[in-house]
Amino acid sequence: MKNFLTAFIIIPGLLFFVACKKDNSALAPQSEKLVTQKVNKPSAPTRVKTEISNYASKTYYYNADLNSLGYTGSLSATYSYPDALHIIEAGAAVLETHYDLNKKGLIEKGVNTNSDIYYLYNSKNQLTERFIQGHDGDIDVLIYIYKDGNLDSLKSFAGDILSSYQTFTYYTDKPNVLNNETFGEAFRGAESKNLLKSSTFHGFNDTQVRDYSYSFDALGRVTTKSNTINGNPEFNFAYTYY
Repeated sequence: MKNFLTAFIIIPGLLFFVACKKDNSALAPQSEKLVTQKVNKPSAPTRVKTEISNYASKTYYYNADLNSLGYTGSLSATYSYPDALHIIEAGAAVLETHYDLNKKGLIEKGVNTNSDIYYLYNSKNQLTERFIQGHDGDIDVLIYIYKDGNLDSLKSFAGDILSSYQTFTYYTDKPNVLNNETFGEAFRGAESKNLLKSSTFHGFNDTQVRDYSYSFDALGRVTTKSNTINGNPEFNFAYTYY
């Protein structure tokens, strides 16, 4: 628990395509008009199938309610649902943690062998505070501050001492399509409405700037995400979908 927590937010975006029609399109046969006006949208929320990077590769699985069952790979994790108000997270990538949900279906408390974790949300179901009470007596707190529907800054405290903070910018023309819902983890709360453009980490003697870029498929889903750190290439992620 001595190490402060740092969150890196991955928030993707959506491109919109608009087809322009000629003035005489009303003369086209009715069947043709229906075809040209049809919008190809998934019949259910899109779910990520694979996330492949130079860091790790994951394959995601979901239950009949489109909730996450976890993912396989070198950093595997699983989710089980004993009842409507509880989730158990386990696997090689995480400590086994038992979560209590509130009436909105959001995580309210988590308990593992290291700590008890408490979660607070705003009226938009966005996480505003995560309070970590270590079983060794340490306390860590993450404070999330939003602006215009996006996470604006994230402050990390060790006890009552500010240990680090992050600030964020966003692509205003790219809505979020890789949010918690896309990974079947709506129980973690709503995320920023736009795709992350940059994040700046401020530590005691260190400042790191990450810049993000994306590519999309015809449905507006993110197919690749790339980022640099202080101008140097870092991780590349490739996504496929169910």
